[in-house]
Amino acid sequence: MSRVPSKRETRTDRPEIMLGLSLISLLMVTVFIGLGRHLGTLWRLMGGLLLLGSGILLLGLVGLYLSLKGKTIQGWLLSLSQMAADILYPIALQVRRIFGLSRDAVQRSYISIRNLVTKMQGETVKSDQILVLVPHCLQWSECKVRITTEVSNCRRCGRCSIGGLLELQNRLGFSLYVASGGTAARRAVKETRPRAIVGVACERDLVSGMQDVRGIPVLGVTNERPNGPCFNTELDINQLEQAVLSLLNEKEEC
Repeated sequence: MSRVPSKRETRTDRPEIMLGLSLISLLMVTVFIGLGRHLGTLWRLMGGLLLLGSGILLLGLVGLYLSLKGKTIQGWLLSLSQMAADILYPIALQVRRIFGLSRDAVQRSYISIRNLVTKMQGETVKSDQILVLVPHCLQWSECKVRITTEVSNCRRCGRCSIGGLLELQNRLGFSLYVASGGTAARRAVKETRPRAIVGVACERDLVSGMQDVRGIPVLGVTNERPNGPCFNTELDINQLEQAVLSLLNEKEEC
């Protein structure tokens, strides 16, 4: 069902985790390049190009640091910041083992950074241009109603989050699609052609989806999994509402 997580249950999204791991990853790459400088002219040439790329990524991380400190960044620096997060994310996933960090913690941190970048882009749209994508596992497992083809089939019994999502949709006017998987989600994006997306999923699927979508503002909201992965998952409706409202222009909010 839809709910607001208690203080004990609330998971803290810490964007500084991804920033710190990215800096360490970049430092490791730079050290690796330096160690190979004696391998010949070709390596030195390649190393020079890699160092140039590392410098550009470092500039992107500086942009992320400034944004986390409340500074407004725009234009090319904002684009560099997203690029740095995307490129260094796979390395950060490996580096986190050194510090005993969970994969979910790093993924939530990455999602938080991507959300921050999206909000800083400042693009606003009309409510009917927003697509909210949610996973089928939000539906009560014993429900016999098929909602992946038509979400309005939901009987709003209150046993899961879908009824609350429909109420929010009626109030704000966005498009809502319940996806049975990644292929169905991509098909929904292709068919509806939204100008902005709010995705709800587990950390792994959100990261994958945010990296797949290009040229469209995307915000991610992680679901709650009190019963384990992909089974009777839950959603903080208030968090989803705030994500949608952040994409609406002022006239639409009023």
